[in-house]
Amino acid sequence: MSPSWNIEALRKHIDALGTDRELHGAVDAIDRYVWIFRYHLRTARDAMKGIVHDDDPRGIKNMQLVFGSDDRQDAYNQAKLISEAHLLSCLHCARAMFDIFSHLVNGLMMEKVIPVRYCTLKKVAKRLPVCPLKSELQSLLENKWFKYVDGFLNTAKHRGLVQHSFHVSFIDASAGIRLAGFEYEGITHPQYSADELLRGVLEVKNKIVDCGMLLNDAVIASAVTL
Repeated sequence: MSPSWNIEALRKHIDALGTDRELHGAVDAIDRYVWIFRYHLRTARDAMKGIVHDDDPRGIKNMQLVFGSDDRQDAYNQAKLISEAHLLSCLHCARAMFDIFSHLVNGLMMEKVIPVRYCTLKKVAKRLPVCPLKSELQSLLENKWFKYVDGFLNTAKHRGLVQHSFHVSFIDASAGIRLAGFEYEGITHPQYSADELLRGVLEVKNKIVDCGMLLNDAVIASAVTL
């Protein structure tokens, strides 16, 4: 976990409260999710290396991959599967850590705790008293990439996987994985390359540090004041 969020200080604060071990477990889960995210990010980023010919993106070898006639087709199919699996895992990790964070905030900052089965990030952000963390969570919920992650996962869960395909562009001389566009709750999300998507989901993941720092400021500073 980034040193800019003193996660160990939050663990000690929760231990000192001596009330709910589940909160300690939530901190540990977020910390672990960050490490798992990093693994999936690296693997997704590198999945097509050695398969796609980056030196000649519009060349015959890349076109053969598109049409299934390359002599490395089995390796290509495996690399494409690895890319899709780890992209999905990055999205799941980024979203899950905020779901867990909502329970952490619920247990530490709410005057009236929301029942676990009803606790969501949106409800927590709405019911928090006015404070920097509330503003940060509200900003997160409106963030372009957070909405993409949320919409992508709900689409994959309820409708079907968003198309993940190898693409050769003669317009911008590029080749690589692209994710199709989709619509969710009235928002139309455009298609993105795998690299663009990974940068976006990394932006979402990094927001957990900003939120964590503000949580520390709220609950630890408050405890010291008392």
